[in-house]
Amino acid sequence: MKSVHILINRTKIIDYLVAPIRLQRKELLNRGYKVKFFYKPSKEYLSCDFLLITSKAMLHLLNEKKVIITKPSQTIDFLTLAKTYADKVIWMDTSDSTSVTHFELLPYVDLYLKKQLLKDRILYQKDFVGGRILTFYYKKLFLENKDRKRPSAIKSIMFLEFSITEFRYDNVISHWPYQLDVMIRKGEYLREQNIKTILKAHPDKQAESKDLYNSYFDEIITEPFENVIDYADAYKFTDISTTIFIYSLTTNRPVFLFETSLNYVFSDLHLPLRKICGVINSKISSGSQLIFDEKSFSEELRKVPEDPDAEFIEEYLF
Repeated sequence: MKSVHILINRTKIIDYLVAPIRLQRKELLNRGYKVKFFYKPSKEYLSCDFLLITSKAMLHLLNEKKVIITKPSQTIDFLTLAKTYADKVIWMDTSDSTSVTHFELLPYVDLYLKKQLLKDRILYQKDFVGGRILTFYYKKLFLENKDRKRPSAIKSIMFLEFSITEFRYDNVISHWPYQLDVMIRKGEYLREQNIKTILKAHPDKQAESKDLYNSYFDEIITEPFENVIDYADAYKFTDISTTIFIYSLTTNRPVFLFETSLNYVFSDLHLPLRKICGVINSKISSGSQLIFDEKSFSEELRKVPEDPDAEFIEEYLF
């Protein structure tokens, strides 16, 4: 009987990944593979024939913050230790993007698995700015957008709708009842400030949100963000765990976010994000409702837009 130990965590992304293994555990046992799941590394976990490591679980446990994992690194140290226990060490790359990889860990594992790959594998061999295809793309956008005409005042603001779903994420600000409440109340507030409000509908949920916001926003648009970046003088995000948040930072438009969003990013990113974004004082009530500082928001809206601070972009995107 071969032992298979898998390190996971309790996030839904990992649950989806290992669901087929859980479902087929009895069949795997019949075929000679005894599967056991672990939430923390231990000597028992390491002692097996096949050691499977889901990257999101391991990097979170080790507080690994490097984009490209190089020595010195707790991750590499752990993999080196694991090789002295397990017969085979398998790294399960659960990164969300095809271009975010951990290929630098190949020398330390017996098998590297990734849940999605680029169609053209040759692209992984090319040298991109920042080491990733996406960082090359952001650099290109930044250079293209920096010479765009910047608004002299904020007269319109675009809200970027987050995907409305109550099952996708495990934090309050990403659940759609919270998002719906925030969108409606902020749309009403900005109208009171005599600022034109534009809602950029999320592409995945346009059927569900159709006509939902008509009474609260001056305009609803469904085109891709890259085609409408000049439609508003500024952008407002209710959740920054969306791909277009990073895109927006490469423009010369002011970007606003609520302080509560920073609770879900690494602390060393807080200061550079505060420099490039207008951060509105806020907190979440016991009833899971966003409470924000209206005076702080009003003051940010009335500032004359300046060139964005490039520290975050240059340090973390390129």
